Amino acid sequence: MQIAAPIAASFGPPIGAALIGWIGLRGLFMLDAFAALLAGLLVTFLMPPAVATGRASVLARAGQAAVFVWKRRAIRWNFAAWFFSQGARTIVDAYLPLGSPSSRPRSGSAIGLVLGVYGLLTTAATWLSGGSSTTGAGCGG
Repeated sequence: MQIAAPIAASFGPPIGAALIGWIGLRGLFMLDAFAALLAGLLVTFLMPPAVATGRASVLARAGQAAVFVWKRRAIRWNFAAWFFSQGARTIVDAYLPLGSPSSRPRSGSAIGLVLGVYGLLTTAATWLSGGSSTTGAGCGG
């Protein structure tokens, strides 16, 4: 389940850029809404029920996870890097299509193209960075 978001962030923009000229912005929005509804229904009906591991509250479990991360140096730096890169990516995702300093009006196709190229670069960077560790699967692993 955790791999779904990076896959969607990598492949979604190029697919959207390819479809935007064919089905338009409204059609792309409706396709996205349908995909979100379908994903919610699949998770609701096909996921096995969670196994209770204790009676601790969500806040207490979050605190336990924070202590676990803080005590292990490699995990601590990995978590910090993930936190800051996700924060930066969230900001870029929201403002990248609208922030280009061109003087022409921003059409749906131009925004789709920018997001498509960004998605391809994200895919390549994810694969290449996977090879930077000794057990990674990217180009160096």
